[in-house]
Amino acid sequence: MSKNYELALKMDELQLERLSIGLDDDYGRKEIEKKELELLSEDKEATIAYIRENCGEEELYHLSEMIEDLCETINDQRLIDALYNRAEVLYKDFRDTIAKYGEPHINK
Repeated sequence: MSKNYELALKMDELQLERLSIGLDDDYGRKEIEKKELELLSEDKEATIAYIRENCGEEELYHLSEMIEDLCETINDQRLIDALYNRAEVLYKDFRDTIAKYGEPHINK
């Protein structure tokens, strides 16, 4: 099983956990976000592959909520490129937010 696939499974588990808590549970949401950031920070290559290949619209939207922390933790142009290119497929607003953190090298 690839690291990318393992990461996708773990992120799915955290997404289900996030969906199971109440919208007013700020502490619970922050704790899950912290777990997600730790997980995404473990293996930069797997994270970039996950974003390119497995990250769906809902999860990409959620990542947009923690974009600052994610970009600071994984300081790599390829991460910005992967987020930008994936967002280009899914939606423009997130793409514009990503562009604030670096000039993406667009793969067309």
